[in-house]
Amino acid sequence: MKLSFLLLVVTAPVACGGTTATSSASDGGGQGTDAGPHLDSAVPVVDAGLDAEPAALASAVLLFAGDGPQFFGDTWEWDGTTWIARGVKGPVARYDHATAALHGKIVLFGGSGVAGDLADTWEWDGVAWTQKSVAGPSARSRHRMATVGDKIVLFGGEGAGGQLCDTWEWDGAAWTMSVATLTTGLHCTGHALGALGGKLYLFGGVGAASDTWAYDGAAWTKVSTTGPIGRAYASMAPFGNKLVLFGGEQDANHILADTWEWDGATWTQKTVAGPPSRWHYGMTPFGGKLVLFGGDGGVGKAWLGDTWEYDGAAWTQKTVSGPSARYTYTLAAR
Repeated sequence: MKLSFLLLVVTAPVACGGTTATSSASDGGGQGTDAGPHLDSAVPVVDAGLDAEPAALASAVLLFAGDGPQFFGDTWEWDGTTWIARGVKGPVARYDHATAALHGKIVLFGGSGVAGDLADTWEWDGVAWTQKSVAGPSARSRHRMATVGDKIVLFGGEGAGGQLCDTWEWDGAAWTMSVATLTTGLHCTGHALGALGGKLYLFGGVGAASDTWAYDGAAWTKVSTTGPIGRAYASMAPFGNKLVLFGGEQDANHILADTWEWDGATWTQKTVAGPPSRWHYGMTPFGGKLVLFGGDGGVGKAWLGDTWEYDGAAWTQKTVSGPSARYTYTLAAR
């Protein structure tokens, strides 16, 4: 099944900033109705394929898998100009997984596949995927990960028993469970994570209010009760000396398109035009800018396949061909 996904994406033209299907209630479960492909005349750059290793890039943004008209299992890299389809074998197709960078590699954990929630750890080095045979967090999806110093921190998610509010750290070799939990408020699924000044900050969650929390390696502490309206399934990423938060779901009928910055003490809304409303998208810093791809436009709207960059003053859409429109994934750069 995974191989068929890879071949479909690599050999066919793909959507460029547009729609491949009409979204339904968008609960992260991948329920959609295929309305047929919206094809672009450009063909994406494709590497040598499954029988040869791809040429390594010095640095790149990784996009792996996600959901939309199907579960994807494809690997893509953004080099700042072009999306490159990596025809490599790797993790099974999935959505609602999380990725983060450490020591020049991208680490992936968990997600939900055709057989249910997963508990596998993988590394991408720009050439190949390697599964790490390590014990760690329980099987889950809808968790988030972010890099803080020389570790990746994983928080929350949802497993067979319901919401998970535990905190884990990955040091490049092993997972260690932290004593810190965050059960106050509704932050264990649908939250956004981002590191700034040696701390990890959390905002949002399904049903959460406007409170912001910080993790210092020992405990979660509430650091603000004002800022953006509460939301779920937004992304937050470091940019310079601030964290940037974009969009997300206020409720089932209100998908957002606002841009906010957090300086470690205060939230400030940026009055800039940008991407259309969306949630369940990916965003990461790369090449002196933030890169955003895809997501879900909300009830009655489309899965998205557009690429945007934010330079601290304005959002700019990139008119490029790339991965098929999709949602429920994260982006990370090495």
